[in-house]
Amino acid sequence: MLRLPSCREFLRQMEEVKGSLWRDFGGTLEAQRHLLHLALNEAEALAWQTPFPDLLFPVLAEEKATALRHWAARQRAVQRAWAPSATRLT
Repeated sequence: MLRLPSCREFLRQMEEVKGSLWRDFGGTLEAQRHLLHLALNEAEALAWQTPFPDLLFPVLAEEKATALRHWAARQRAVQRAWAPSATRLT
């Protein structure tokens, strides 16, 4: 179990990780900022369910942010692929 000083330090580190991921992924996921927020919250919740949240949170957070970036890229590709055919139908 984490003690109060170590909890405070861990919470500070979590905020640093979140800030770093916002800087790294926020620009490419501008339209999905809410989804990035949810992904980071989910990573935090999952990390707290383990005996080592301080070790797992950074990995989970980056994994979820990367998955969201890939999802967003696929969505853009699908939209580009369908955009020309949608204009032909009208």
